Amino acid sequence: RNISSYELSNSLAVRISFIKEGDKTHFPIALSSVFSKYIRERFIKNINEFFATKIQNLKPTKGYAYKIEKFIEVTNDVRKKYDIATNCFLRKRDSLLRLFD
Repeated sequence: RNISSYELSNSLAVRISFIKEGDKTHFPIALSSVFSKYIRERFIKNINEFFATKIQNLKPTKGYAYKIEKFIEVTNDVRKKYDIATNCFLRKRDSLLRLFD
């Protein structure tokens, strides 16, 4: 399937659609993709800068799921001190959904 659509049950007729490789054929999708990547990079930069002021010689993270475990481990004490939830670093669907519960 090239398009998956969902209707939100607790809203006023909101339909969300996902178009496979939509950024190749729809300029607004491509633009939002570039913007999202930029925002993500800024967010990761801010995370790295924050923790670098708290932990000496900390290797910066790029935020990818397969490499984040070490960063989570190294930043554990600082995250506890500032009450920063681990799931803020995880790119998992259930982690994101819990943020909105």
